[in-house]
Amino acid sequence: MKKYLQQFGIFAVIIAITMWLAGTLIFPEQVNGTSWAIYFYFVVVTVLFHFGLLRSTEGRPQVFVRYYIGTTTFKLMLHLGILVLYSLFNKPDAMRFIFTFMIFYFLFTAFEVM
Repeated sequence: MKKYLQQFGIFAVIIAITMWLAGTLIFPEQVNGTSWAIYFYFVVVTVLFHFGLLRSTEGRPQVFVRYYIGTTTFKLMLHLGILVLYSLFNKPDAMRFIFTFMIFYFLFTAFEVM
């Protein structure tokens, strides 16, 4: 877990610095508090998911497989629900939210797979 947290910490800091630079220099009107909230949401979800995966490996291998498939499905439904609810209640900002969410989803999913 310690090695994973170190690697994830480096990854998360690189993403945060990139987002800060993009918000300061390139897209100041695009990077706002909502973008940072999405970033922290993905950081927390990724760490909790990995922690759960490690706990599930302590038992039988079947438990790990069920946990992985179940939590992946749950995360996908959770992400979809957040996108739909935010889009329904904040229509003017929906496209920026969806685009930002999609970028973070792909970045953090790529990290999880590696």
